[in-house]
Amino acid sequence: MDNKKIDIYYDGSCPMCTVFADTVADSSKGQTFENQDVTKGKLPDGATFQQVWREMYVVEDGKQYKGANAVLRVLAEYPHWRWFARFGMLPGINKIAHLVYRIVAANRHRIPWRRKKVETSAGRET
Repeated sequence: MDNKKIDIYYDGSCPMCTVFADTVADSSKGQTFENQDVTKGKLPDGATFQQVWREMYVVEDGKQYKGANAVLRVLAEYPHWRWFARFGMLPGINKIAHLVYRIVAANRHRIPWRRKKVETSAGRET
């Protein structure tokens, strides 16, 4: 089994970003990713705090994905979301995805976002 991790660099002061990172970590593919909270000083090589604070980064084998492409890269790991990731990478669609990402990212601290508590079959809340 490949133990290589894909790093997700996110704004830990953003509730929406934290819910995304936590949801990925708790998912069936959670072992594939390593969450890096940029507010705790974790930055990808060559990136400044301002760059990474402004948009999520995903780093895999030294390759950096930013903004909408970072989200799409994470979704590509999930079989049920892979089609969406491929669709989002189409040239015209990708431009729209980046536009939507920039609008959401610019307003992320104003968006009330909480993770829903779901009880699993084992009686555990997630």
